[in-house]
Amino acid sequence: MTVRCSDVTVESLPGTAKQGRGIVLLERLGGWGHDVLDGTVLGQETAAALKKQVESVGYGFQFIRKPEIHSFLRDAPSVYVVRFAPSPRIVRTTVTCAEDILDIDLADPQGVEVTQPMGLVCTHGKRDMCCAIKGRPLAKALDDRLGGEAIWETSHNKGHRFAPVFQLLPWGYSYGRLNVEAAYAALTSPTLFVPQLRGRSIYGPAEQVAEVAIASQVPIAPGELELVDARGDRVCFRGRSGRYLVRLEQVHREGVVASCGKPGKAADQWVASGDGVVFLDGGADGGDGVGAVNEG
Repeated sequence: MTVRCSDVTVESLPGTAKQGRGIVLLERLGGWGHDVLDGTVLGQETAAALKKQVESVGYGFQFIRKPEIHSFLRDAPSVYVVRFAPSPRIVRTTVTCAEDILDIDLADPQGVEVTQPMGLVCTHGKRDMCCAIKGRPLAKALDDRLGGEAIWETSHNKGHRFAPVFQLLPWGYSYGRLNVEAAYAALTSPTLFVPQLRGRSIYGPAEQVAEVAIASQVPIAPGELELVDARGDRVCFRGRSGRYLVRLEQVHREGVVASCGKPGKAADQWVASGDGVVFLDGGADGGDGVGAVNEG
């Protein structure tokens, strides 16, 4: 019996999101290749130029398409430029070819502002079959329910061992092992949906773990928390109600399977310590917290 990497659950989810400041999404129905910018689909010259362009602003690049029977191009391919922070934003435009993206100012893209959240479901079977097997049914079910431009299949965005992998835009939150109801809740909830949350891409693993820990105890809006300080095993965020301190510790994991067919390996992960979240002070609204302790 084949053991799929996403069936191995030795890791905790928080702290595993792909890092980046934003993302460029190009609508493409054809093959995606193993790596979207390896030159096999867009050609070596165009792929290299796009890679240089997006990396210069800390962005990623992914292909997208509408799920299954809805997957067709009405006109020219759409391009979405997504900025995770500051001031999360999605801007849609169209291009005639991939090279046209090179003319887009990623720092200030012009086009149609997308005001509703979008969800990406990884279905990149060329990269790992778990995403095709588990991602495609999720993407279709969500698209059947929501329609429009809310849901897209996407190429690899890290973490196929957590398939189905879901990304909430424009804030850049990643989730793993979501079912239809949970993914729908993540898209429509006014507060940050916490179950199966891996973290926000603008932060490193420790900061991702800390934000998830805070959101699991205090209802917050997506993108509300601002990082104040991160020093090893201590991470401090500020929200509308004040500052939160999270103490972390590292745990050792054995048998982590990164991709299907690969052997298990050992890895260390950050987790919130037993002390949990400490509320440090009140915000301007004098909101209450999770234990008023002044740590200075």
